[in-house]
Order: sequence, then C-alpha cells, then structure tokens
Amino acid sequence: MKKNKNPKELTLKGEIWLSEIAKEYGLILKGSDVKLKNLGTLLHKTVFEKQKLTYANTQGFLQEFLKSETKSCIIPSSLYLESIPEGRSFLLTERHPEDDFFIIFSDLAEREKWNTLEASQGINNVISKSATIYPNVVIGDNCCIMDHVVLLPNTCIGNNVTIKPNSVIGGDGFHVRPVRGIRSIIKHTGGVWIEDHVEIGSCCSIDKGMCGDFTTLGEGTKIDNIVHVAHSVTIGSNSSIAAGTEVSGCVSVGDHVWIGPRCAVVHGVAIGEYSHIVLGSMVGQSMPAYSFVSPIPSRRIDWVCKCKRKLDFVEGFASCSTCNLQYELKGNQIRMI
Repeated sequence: MKKNKNPKELTLKGEIWLSEIAKEYGLILKGSDVKLKNLGTLLHKTVFEKQKLTYANTQGFLQEFLKSETKSCIIPSSLYLESIPEGRSFLLTERHPEDDFFIIFSDLAEREKWNTLEASQGINNVISKSATIYPNVVIGDNCCIMDHVVLLPNTCIGNNVTIKPNSVIGGDGFHVRPVRGIRSIIKHTGGVWIEDHVEIGSCCSIDKGMCGDFTTLGEGTKIDNIVHVAHSVTIGSNSSIAAGTEVSGCVSVGDHVWIGPRCAVVHGVAIGEYSHIVLGSMVGQSMPAYSFVSPIPSRRIDWVCKCKRKLDFVEGFASCSTCNLQYELKGNQIRMI
C-alpha cells in the first residue's frame, strides 16, 4: 500500500451555516452568514480557520480572536462591537459562550456531522484475533497488531507499524466541560495518524484529535510501554518517548527528540527538535531546539548536539567533541553551521 496522505483534519459534512446554528440555539447573528467547516477553540488551529466557529468569554479572548485568522465567534452580548470588523461574524448569547459552544459541538458530534476515514487494510499484516478494530480504520502493509489492541474509528496506521498488547489508539481525550448542566467528557471528532515505521509499546493510550484534527506520530518514532499521548498532540519523526511518560493535549514535539521515563509535558507547550528531556522532568514551558532539560522543576540547563553530546560554547560557537558538528549560539537559539 502506498503511503497515505494526511488530510490534517476531518471537516463537517454537508452545509452547516451560522444562521442555522443561531436559529436552533437562540443566538443572534451579527455579520455575514458563513458556511462552517469546523468548530474549535482559539488554541486549536485548523486548515479552514476562516470557516471555523470559536468562542470568546472575555475582552482579552475577544482581542485574541480579532488578531487570529478565525472569522466566526460566539461572544456575550455585552462584548458586542457596534462596528463589526470587516470579514468577522458574531453569534451573540445571553448565556456563557463556552457553555453554548460545547453544547453545539457535542450535539453535532452526537449527530455524526464530521467526515470520517474510509476503512482499508494492506497486505502482509499480522493482526491478533483478540485485537479489536472498529469501522473507519486504515491499516497499511507489513503491520503487527498484537493481543488486545483496540483501534478506534478514524485511526490511520502507516506501513511497517508495530503496536504491542493492550494499547488503545483513538479514544477520546480527557476534556471535561459542562453540557446542559452535566459535567461531560467531550466527544472528540478527529483521529490518530501514525506514520511508517512507528512502534508503540504495551498498555499505551494515544487519544484522537479533539476538533477534527489528528494526533500525529511521525515516521520512525518509538513509544515505550505505559505512555499516554493526549488529544491533538503532534510528535515529529524519529523521536523516542520512554516508559511512564504523559504528554498533555495540543503539545508539539519536534524531530529527533528524546523524552525520558516518567516525564510530564504540560498542555500546549512545544519542544524543539533534537532536545533531550531527562528522566522525571516536568516540562511546563516551551523549549527551543537542542535543549537539554533537567528534572523538576524542568529548565534548560545546557545545549546538546544532534548526537546528544553536551555542547560547550565559547564566544557563541561550539564544536561537538564526538561528531565534530559545529553550532552558533545567538540569544536563546542555536543553529548548526
């Protein structure tokens, strides 16, 4: 099977317009009617930002919306601007905008209004009889799916992928919000995209993207046992995540990153390529490329080469003592020269 092209996100089916949403949920539309492709928070970046519906609770979030590429937003009536910025549309509510947003999102998810993957399987796969494969799952060639693995809808597995026993791929993430007064785990509408030559250890959980997007594991990445990768995470190629680590939602991990055992990566941070995260670290802020990160409280204490050897900079320049690669340091960023 040839390599599948990642669609980046699953969009809404058919035609869903802001005016229809306004009518059903008792909202007031101000501005142009828009055909929606997706719904998402301001943090969730989508392919179709101009056709995404989001929400803003406060003046600060409203300003973030106005700076973004997103064009449609649910806001409190009290925040409404009499002069509508060009190309923007608002749904005004007398309730809490976040509550309205997740009611609308949950209703559309329950009605299965998002597109799905088309199921297929390649050749030369070894799939355990005890594995559970749901509809809308894609499996490439030469894969090994071991005992009691669960592959949930909208999971796409590339070629030469191994998933070891008792791992669950494509479950909903842990995004808890009140829906009509009941605390609920929000149903996710995205999927999981696993590139070629990925290996996933035993008892791992890889959650699907929340807003039609894909949690992505890049080509050649290796995941150890008992690892949790939360919703909407992107992990680059040839990275390694050791046992007992938790990667929270919307995290971005670059290529060739090592994350040691029992680490925690906080929601929304980015870890640059070739970084090395030491055992037991809690990464609470974004780290630039080539960072060497110490345990709690995690901070960058040094720089490392691609080969993971410590770099010693003199007057802004360093040469690796092992592989002789050379680097330049400017401010808080380094580059290979």
